[in-house]
Amino acid sequence: MTFEQRDVPNPADGKRPQTKPTADTVPSPLSVEDAQRLVHELRVHQIELESQNTALQEARHESEETLARYTELYEFAPVGYVTLDLNGVIKRSNRAATALLGTVPGRNAPQRLGAFIADESLRDFASFLERILSGKDTERCEVGLKSADGQSSCVVILEGLSDVTGQDCIVAMINITERKRTQDALLRAKEEAERATSAKSRFLAAASHDLRQPLQTLYLICGVMARRFDDPRLRELIANQDQALEVMSGMLNTLLDINQIDAGLTKPQPIGFRISVLLDRLERDFAFHAGTGGNVWRVISSRSFVHSDPKILEQILRNLLSNAFKYTHHGKVLLGCRHVGTHLRIEVWDSGIGIAANQIDAIFNEFVQIEAPIDGHNRGLGLGLAIVKREAVLLGHPLRVRSVLGRGSVFSIEVPLAEAETPVAVPPCPPWTA
Repeated sequence: MTFEQRDVPNPADGKRPQTKPTADTVPSPLSVEDAQRLVHELRVHQIELESQNTALQEARHESEETLARYTELYEFAPVGYVTLDLNGVIKRSNRAATALLGTVPGRNAPQRLGAFIADESLRDFASFLERILSGKDTERCEVGLKSADGQSSCVVILEGLSDVTGQDCIVAMINITERKRTQDALLRAKEEAERATSAKSRFLAAASHDLRQPLQTLYLICGVMARRFDDPRLRELIANQDQALEVMSGMLNTLLDINQIDAGLTKPQPIGFRISVLLDRLERDFAFHAGTGGNVWRVISSRSFVHSDPKILEQILRNLLSNAFKYTHHGKVLLGCRHVGTHLRIEVWDSGIGIAANQIDAIFNEFVQIEAPIDGHNRGLGLGLAIVKREAVLLGHPLRVRSVLGRGSVFSIEVPLAEAETPVAVPPCPPWTA
């Protein structure tokens, strides 16, 4: 190979050097096979580009459809939506929001959402807007909107969330005006009902003596008539009348007792006393009930001291025992107690008809009776256990029940133990004057 002479460029004339073509720089002609291969590759690239272009067009079309659906959902959503910038200026609102705010789309200059917030809600709204623009969590706030005259027009719940850019936020506006009106109406109705109930309770509490007095008078009349008439038929009628008066008196006393508790007029006065005194009295008083029903009646007493109101506690135990004897015939009734930590658990056992598991909670409601009594008489009002529950709550004593249908029930109440009996203060006698 020989070197050809080349012109050396002169930098001063600013011309580019001229290179003479040589055998090394002249491209050789392509063969037919190379040309075909090149054409095939170009065709493959063309097909790939066309396929990619088609995919991009489909993706663009799908994106446009998705945007159109989103825009339609945003625009026609039943909930108001507004898009706010960092200054709280409304950038966009849908139809529901426009109706809530009372604006006309496209005719109003940009306004802050705060301009539509009632004055009493401005502080809560400002805090709400600050939280959603500074965080990523959804925030919630209840505010009032004001009308053109500045008066509150409706109540809405605002739920806002900052967008991914952190430059805007979307706020949902849920109109709860009707819900608030309904709640206010229900609250007023409840208050009126409570006032009426309170007035009824006060009336019954004040008139309890006057309501009992006629029954006492009828008792006396029946007693006088029973002593004066010897006719067996008249004496039978008088006995039936006396029994009816007894039932009526029991029902009235029960209603008045439960009214006293509901009206808050029954105030417990807990003292320390020996429980055996109460249990012994109950043993004597219920001996007759045990005999008439053919039941075995047993009391397991205790010499422990308890801290409770003795009168209210006695009423609770009398009601529980009355129920036990009412629903037990030729069975067993037991009144006993046992120590449970710092409490004395007083239990009433019976082998009566028992209570179904799905009825145990209901028996403490008013006017509920699980079944007719064994003897078929003196069905009552179904208020005994309702009073027991109220009195146990009043004393703060836990009340429990367990039962097996057809085998009997156990009612128990836990009373705090006391160290000793509380001395009863006797008021001093007034000085004697001649």
